[in-house]
Amino acid sequence: MKKEWQWTENEQGKMTIVEMPELLKAWNNSYESAKPLASDESSLLHQDWQFILQDQDPDLALQNCCHDFAHGLYAPIHQHLEWVK
Repeated sequence: MKKEWQWTENEQGKMTIVEMPELLKAWNNSYESAKPLASDESSLLHQDWQFILQDQDPDLALQNCCHDFAHGLYAPIHQHLEWVK
């Protein structure tokens, strides 16, 4: 799933993704497609995610990682790409 996400600052001062429900829906997708979901890295059904997240709540893990790391990791890249344009 490629998308330019919208960010907002939460009550703790952290930047979070506004469209988290949409991201969770894509993460939990179980639709049939031409590409097997076990090989789709954006799906919790991917074999690597199944191994990494065993005995964890996959939705909670995704939300925590997005909350804690996504903006700090990807905002500078996005800003640079916008500057290069």
